[in-house]
Amino acid sequence: MWYNLDIYKFAQHLLPPMLRKKRLFAFLCVLLLPVYLILQAFQSFRKQSNSNMNINGQVIYIEKILNDTFFLENKEIYLSDIPDRQFYMYTRGEGTQAVLCQRSEESAQRLYVQQRDEGNMDGNYIVNVPSFLADKTDEIRRVVEKYKPSGRKYTLNIYDYE
Repeated sequence: MWYNLDIYKFAQHLLPPMLRKKRLFAFLCVLLLPVYLILQAFQSFRKQSNSNMNINGQVIYIEKILNDTFFLENKEIYLSDIPDRQFYMYTRGEGTQAVLCQRSEESAQRLYVQQRDEGNMDGNYIVNVPSFLADKTDEIRRVVEKYKPSGRKYTLNIYDYE
């Protein structure tokens, strides 16, 4: 491809055959050194950009980029689903009395009834982080924010690592 250009070989092919001497080619290589360094910087940037574009919002890729960022080999950072907290209202035929309304003096816990597709307000998934990375939560949040699908929410959970 055009980005895999060998500058020195290209310069040698552009020289007329009568001027292809060692001394002139060495001088030409010195003049082409800044162009070579710019090309190397471009190629490394291109390689890094391609690897960043391969990461999408899938769970396996978010886990991979988080573990690769902190050089973890045993997948200590992993994603898990938030458990559903479904409330079941009983019918009269089932014989169990449902609590539909509570007075504030009796219970401090509020009860909200949700529709089936209303969603979870706590988030869509949990990012489980080992305790030895507890001081790196800002960097973990930056990485997750960069690669998570838009509209998704997450929570960080720091667990004890043995």
